[in-house]
Amino acid sequence: MMRWKDVVMIALMVLPVTLRAQLIKGKISSENQPLAMANVMLYASSDTARPVVFLSTDSSGLFEARPPAAGQFTLRVQLIGFVPYSTSFTLSQGQLLDMGTIDMVLAGNTMQEVTVTAKKKLIQRTNTGFTVQTDAILTQAAGTATDLLANIPTVLVDGEGGISIRGKAPMVLINGRNSNLGANLERIPASSIERIEIINNPGAKYDADAEGGIINIILKKNAQKGTNGAFAIGGGYGARERFNSSLLLNHREGNTNLGLSYDNRMGRRTRTVNTDRVTFAADDDHYLYQDRFDERKELTHNLKLNADHTTKRKDQFSFEGIYGYDNDWNYETLVSNFKDRANTFTEGNQRISDERQLEHNWEGSMNYIRKYANERKQLSAGLSHSYGNESENTLITTTPLNAMAELMGDDFLQKTSNRERTHITTGRLDMSWPLGSKTVLDGGYKGILRNVNANFQNAYEENGVFVVDPVYSNVFDFSEHIHAVYGNFKSSFGTDDEWKYEAGLRLEQMNNNGKNDKGASAFSNSFFNVFPNLNISRRLNEGSLVKLNLGRRINRPWLGQLNPFIDITDSLNRYGGNPNLKPELVNTAEIGWGKDWSRFSLNGTLFYRQGNNTILPYTQLLPGGIAFTQPQNIGRSTAIGLEAFITTNFGKFWNSTASFSMFHQEIEGEVDGDDLNSSVFSWYTKWVNNFNIGKNTKAQVLINYQAPTAIPQGTRIAVYNLDFGMQQKIMKGRGRLGLTITDVFNTLENGSQINTEDFTINRISKSDTRVVLLTFAMTFGTAFKEKLMENKFSAE
Repeated sequence: MMRWKDVVMIALMVLPVTLRAQLIKGKISSENQPLAMANVMLYASSDTARPVVFLSTDSSGLFEARPPAAGQFTLRVQLIGFVPYSTSFTLSQGQLLDMGTIDMVLAGNTMQEVTVTAKKKLIQRTNTGFTVQTDAILTQAAGTATDLLANIPTVLVDGEGGISIRGKAPMVLINGRNSNLGANLERIPASSIERIEIINNPGAKYDADAEGGIINIILKKNAQKGTNGAFAIGGGYGARERFNSSLLLNHREGNTNLGLSYDNRMGRRTRTVNTDRVTFAADDDHYLYQDRFDERKELTHNLKLNADHTTKRKDQFSFEGIYGYDNDWNYETLVSNFKDRANTFTEGNQRISDERQLEHNWEGSMNYIRKYANERKQLSAGLSHSYGNESENTLITTTPLNAMAELMGDDFLQKTSNRERTHITTGRLDMSWPLGSKTVLDGGYKGILRNVNANFQNAYEENGVFVVDPVYSNVFDFSEHIHAVYGNFKSSFGTDDEWKYEAGLRLEQMNNNGKNDKGASAFSNSFFNVFPNLNISRRLNEGSLVKLNLGRRINRPWLGQLNPFIDITDSLNRYGGNPNLKPELVNTAEIGWGKDWSRFSLNGTLFYRQGNNTILPYTQLLPGGIAFTQPQNIGRSTAIGLEAFITTNFGKFWNSTASFSMFHQEIEGEVDGDDLNSSVFSWYTKWVNNFNIGKNTKAQVLINYQAPTAIPQGTRIAVYNLDFGMQQKIMKGRGRLGLTITDVFNTLENGSQINTEDFTINRISKSDTRVVLLTFAMTFGTAFKEKLMENKFSAE
């Protein structure tokens, strides 16, 4: 077993002392606002066609470029919507050149036909992880954020929409805040997303409930002068039709900016699910065969309003309001057949579920940023409230079948209804104090108040009247309050500040309670935890970097895992929550290394994770041939793994980004005397290939493979697919025509195999993932062409 001492010793061995090298640093801004994701290119004067350094500014507009040798150079800065900046200079060996603040000028109306040809990188490295610009993904298989995440390197999305990073579920934030929208990413259309930030090493400033890291989804917002906007429309066909559209409007005058955006998504999709089960001790019900077919209709509307104002002293006030509407209909036919040990039919039934789901989400947030003469000093505050109202009503008709699969006997009718209301209120206060020229102390407070009321009712028909079943009906109230304070110390030292470190401490008090109207399954918990974090990095010569991170995290059970309601849509395979779950505490360590060359970059991370009270799903067989799945605290888990990115530039025509993750996981624990010790090795890879076909055409091919992955009582099957996308500029660059084909070879399916001493279950799910989609997009009244039009549509 790897100990903390071992991790520290390895880290010290891989942090060598290297030769002094030259460094160029600076900040890119416009009108005193930092510009993130600006392209910074450094060219040797002897070759102005190929940059020796290509990078992007971080969220604070900062950049650091380290050329491989001294000499004469030209620095160019480009960002769509701004006049390109260029300067030349001579750099001596070991020199530190501080460019200060470079102020970019907004492109006016006379600049509307300027074309920026710098290539966008799929992955932009940050100190805590990486960022992906969604307009760099043409082959998105998604009309939703969930589907878009399936194309993000190192992120896994399973067949049920579950998201994991390095084998664990991440925390999902929307524009950096806790939100109801993050609970179900199917509500967010991909067309409204500007970029996705993957934070593998969240510091003390972030919520501790991020065992698998953080996914921060940044929604699109424009801030260009004048009145401008973009419009897009698309349609396509898989097994059924799809349609979506979007509109983005913005007006900025002086220090005030107003924005309005709208997206919708309509379509139908199908899915088949085949399940085989063998119960070893049963005679008449020895085999169970189930065939399921789903026909689903979806309608989603999203409306977003934002307003921003900057005062004369550069203080910033902002407001954002979001409304989401989701109306789904699902018609499911499930045929179940039992057979005895001789594989002879014993009984069967057909179960039809007519499900209607309606959901409304409202969200509002206010933010304030106080600026000071010292740019490193800052005060910010925010308050947000998110409200969700969801209703789901299902009519279930069960009819017996004979051995010839013919309907026989009387129908048995059931009705279920679920009404859920969720409130999330978040308040925060953050402050940064500079302590000298190289040191900053951050501190602050964050409070999260979450309240949920869920009313579930199940009724069955008796003598022509529906009677409420008290066993499967309940009202569940859940409340959770989290209060946290943190302090974070950041500094640098050494020649050219090649050493950087960050040490933080977060203190969290969490109280939650839940109860139902029967008085049973009530719980109340109070936890106080301390979460330390240490991050050390060393910039080496020739553009390489080594970093070490040590930390502690927590995985708190969410409402769906705590809610004791039992889903009986499939009466033979039921799911329910566990109100007795305890939080999982996790210790983490990782060592990373990265290096950039002129046409090639490599980044690798070795990570280690050890958790107690590990929360995992557990399936047991109940009387009547019912398989019941419920989350449990399994015991102890450890994982060690390697994650790597390889970016290659083969010239103007072809560049690619490949990501690779592998990890070995061990689980040691038991549930009700059932020994669940297991050890498994898993890996997955994604390879994105970009092709520039002439001046106005580009194409992309994405290949995805996920090896079989461990679950407590078995494995998930391998998953693999290939997506294709193409985009053509028209109307002198103001318009786009797009073609997307997802899952070209129709290979994408999901499934699992559970093997226990009492039973085995094999389950395969296949959706209509092969979809062809055509899109058209155009901008008006703006020079900000690329950002407003890209990524407007998807295949779902």
